Amino acid sequence: MNLAEFTAVVEHIRRTLAGGKLIRVNEPAPGAVAMTFDVESAEPVLVASIHPRCTTLFTAEAEPPLYTSAKPQRLLNASFVKALEHTVRGFTLTGAALLWPDDRVARLSFHHVDEYGLEKDRVLQLELTGRVAHMFLLTETERVVSSMRRLHRPGTKEFREAMRQIAAGKPLPPPPKPPRPEREEAAAPLKEVLRREREGFARLQAELAGAAARSEPKVRSRQAAALREELALAYQAKSALAVLGPFSLAPAGIREILGRVTSEGFIQRLEERALLDEPVEFNPLVSYLQRLAGSAEKLEQLVAAAEKQPAAKQPPTAPDTAKSRPDAVSARLAKFPHRAKRGRTSGGFDFIVTFSAEGNLAALKAFPAPDNLWFHARDFPGSYVILLTGRRTPEPVDLHEAALAAAAHSKGKGEATVEVCYTKLKYLKKPRSGKAGTILRTRESVLTVRPALFRGLRGELLG
Repeated sequence: MNLAEFTAVVEHIRRTLAGGKLIRVNEPAPGAVAMTFDVESAEPVLVASIHPRCTTLFTAEAEPPLYTSAKPQRLLNASFVKALEHTVRGFTLTGAALLWPDDRVARLSFHHVDEYGLEKDRVLQLELTGRVAHMFLLTETERVVSSMRRLHRPGTKEFREAMRQIAAGKPLPPPPKPPRPEREEAAAPLKEVLRREREGFARLQAELAGAAARSEPKVRSRQAAALREELALAYQAKSALAVLGPFSLAPAGIREILGRVTSEGFIQRLEERALLDEPVEFNPLVSYLQRLAGSAEKLEQLVAAAEKQPAAKQPPTAPDTAKSRPDAVSARLAKFPHRAKRGRTSGGFDFIVTFSAEGNLAALKAFPAPDNLWFHARDFPGSYVILLTGRRTPEPVDLHEAALAAAAHSKGKGEATVEVCYTKLKYLKKPRSGKAGTILRTRESVLTVRPALFRGLRGELLG
């Protein structure tokens, strides 16, 4: 994004989001924030990133998926997003402007009047300047509240040698002036710029999700595996509490709100405890979420202790003849009478893609486990994608990749975005008088994906 395009995006933010109240702040990637505003704009979400592989600023229709890895970042400040949410949530965006006309430094101004009539102002300064990109949360007196990059402590050698000696609670020194460009680059149309930046950020998220899945340490015991599942639910409970705050007076939409930030397994657990029965009782739900979120620290300690235990002795390996046998999925596909293809998500879940109306219904009979997930592009004819879950709960990245496969194998593959509905097989029903390929859903969820992203993942997902 060159300076002219950055200027156009900042002006777009000022026109569409100014006057909106900030209702939610999330972390979609390391070094990135996603801010959701209560406005009537078609793109109420603002995403800013200083990640080294994707320095960007854009608006979007919906929040990007949350970043769920707990691996600490060496250079980034993990508490910045929490500080931004705690300090600025509920404030109104009053303006967006460039600090200087010749550099990619923008300032977002926020204002709030509390119940006692006291006025407060905060500033989010975005410096999207290449390798030294930064984000700062400032008070009305230009003092640093928090920063996206870690700061050196005053008095240390690193602090004295830094070009900008930045310290929390101190005034923010101005960024260094940029070198004068040799020539000014023309700006692409705003729609093209926003589309390009969204796709670039989506690729970054897909790379991070795949790397996290590949680098996840091997769980050494069943006990550690169970504890990790509970820990994942505790993290999701924290996300749920963060988004339920502004909606405490509107419990009717709680299920939809939770579905945006948590997994289907988390929703199912709440259903099993009758916490989402209509009408939803808000106080018992919040109490349960608080207990679950409060167990995260203890669960982290238990997981660490369980993984330090000696690994159980593995049973003797099977003879070579057993290794050559096809697995159950391959055996069923070998007998499948229609064209189908097998793939695998980053999280290790197999999925089946069909290519005809007859094959669609045949696949439902060939892989009938009630907890398997069915995916299909909404409003477009296309293939069924069946995610074989077994007894595990897929992560959001697995759902997203299966939805991408369904969108890319539909008539909507040429669209910028496609809505993909998905549900468990036990919620599907074939009408008696329906033609081949017709199916009814008694319950479903929806994901919005970009079919173009499937091209870069085809080799990894389908082999």
